[in-house]
Parts: sequence; structure tokens; C-alpha cells
Amino acid sequence: MASKSFSFAFLLLFFLCTFAAAEPCDNHRFRGGKTFASCIDLPSLNCSLHWNFHSLTQTVDVALRRNSVDQKTRWMSWAINPHSKGMVGSQALVAFQKDDGTMVAYTSPITSYATQLQKGDLSFSVNGVSSILEGKLVVDKTSSRNQWKIVHGILCTLGWGFLMPVGALIARHGKQWPGTAWFRAHVFSQCSAYLIGLAGGIIGVLLWLRALGARIGGGIHQYIGITLLGLGAIQGIVGSCRPHKEDKKRVYFNIFHCSLGYGTIGLSIANVFLGFHMVHLTIKIWPQVTYIAAISLLGTITLILSKI
Repeated sequence: MASKSFSFAFLLLFFLCTFAAAEPCDNHRFRGGKTFASCIDLPSLNCSLHWNFHSLTQTVDVALRRNSVDQKTRWMSWAINPHSKGMVGSQALVAFQKDDGTMVAYTSPITSYATQLQKGDLSFSVNGVSSILEGKLVVDKTSSRNQWKIVHGILCTLGWGFLMPVGALIARHGKQWPGTAWFRAHVFSQCSAYLIGLAGGIIGVLLWLRALGARIGGGIHQYIGITLLGLGAIQGIVGSCRPHKEDKKRVYFNIFHCSLGYGTIGLSIANVFLGFHMVHLTIKIWPQVTYIAAISLLGTITLILSKI
């Protein structure tokens, strides 16, 4: 492969997404008058690759042009592996269209098969990355598969990520309430959290099985979600079998119940942020900011009540 014979000191990537009929690569004219001495059509990828090699500086300008783009995902990526033939070790360039219509491009090293295409430096020098959209990209924002993903995220964030911590806060600082009001509020909050989270988890499983017309990635997020369903069920069973206050076993119950509860809450919050990370290219920033603000508020209330 020619790329192994020289180092990449300058790599310029244009992602050109058009809905016109495919044309031979040597017939295309790039915006801004940019020209390339060489090109090759890649019909199996519906793309064409263009490049200029500068022998004096041992650098290359590369442009990948795609004849069409997925209107629902609005992103594409291209990678090379200068050291081996596998996916791991590939050096990728990613481009996507934001909700406001602007294009974004960045570099992403592939370090595992579970990559989320995070931004990062490549193994060779890259001095410029850009993306261009040609033509009009029409996106159906009301597609059913995106709606189910949104419902999954809302239910799990509300149940596991918010109501569950609220229930723990009530149990820790609400015992001065009259009678058993704190206990009833605690049980109501935790049961509501589990049922709402269970509904979100079921939708997540159906999405993973493509039963709702789309699939969300599995991996750690899926495994943590399944674990949370099990831990929540165990908490409910253990809570319903709690010993009487005068029973000597009550102290062991309290230790187990509290430890399992706080562990479940920690996993819940972590999984919410992991879910946000999985869809960071396709959603706006305000849902994450709102959740961070809500969790910060609960943390602040907890600190204040702890000092009273």
C-alpha cells in the first residue's frame, strides 16, 4: 500500500454528500477550485477516492467523496490501518451533520472493536480535516426508530437515574417526618423508579433485537442495564423480608440493603451517562446538561441535609 512508504504530515478530508447520480471520479469538480491529480472509483462503497502526493514534502492530500449518505444517521467515516490489516489500529476520520445543518469533521483512532469513534489524535500527523455537504440533506426527525430510542432514554433516565436517587435521599434524611410517611414515600419512589426503568429496559431489549425497527448497540451499556434489573428485583425482595427492628439480624439487613442500594444507584447514574455517550453524535447537548443539573441538585440537597 502506497501509504506505508511515506509519513502523513498533512491529510485533508472532504466528505462530499450529494444525492445526484454517481459520476466518474475524474469528472467531479470540488468546491473552492480544489483539484486532485489522481482518483479511483470505489463502486462497492458508493464512493470515490481522490489524492495529491507531494514527493518533495512526502505528504498527501486525500478527499473521500460519497455519492449518497444515510439520511437518518447523517454521518460517515473512513479509515486506514498503516500497520496491519485488522480493524483495531485503524486511523479514522469522521464527518457528520449537526442538527443546525453544519458539518463537523474530526479524527478518531480505533483502539477496540467496541469503539464509539471518540475524538483523538491519530498515529500520524494530521494538519487539517474538514467536511463539505453538497446538495440538500432531508432528515426525518420523527422516524419511529428514533422515537423509541428517545422513549428508552427518557424512561431509564427518569427511573434509574433520578427517582432511584430520590428514594435513597428520602430514606436517609426523611426519617424525622411524622409517622411512617418517609417509609411510604421511599417505597413509592423506589417502586416507581423500578417500574419506569423496567419499561425502559424492555424497550431497550426490543431495540437491541431490532423488534422496533432499529437497533441500539449492546456492550457494557446493555450488560449494566440487565444487571440493574436484577439488582432492583433483589432489593425489592429483600426489602419486603426485612426483620423487625428488635431483631438482631436487622443490623445485617441494613448493611446489605444500603450497600446494594447505593451500588445500584451508582451503576444507574454511570449507565445514564454511558447512554448519553453512545448517542452523542445524534442528540443535542441540553438533555445531558439537564440531567447533570438535576443530579447536582440532589447532591447539593444531600450535603445540606447532612450538615443540619
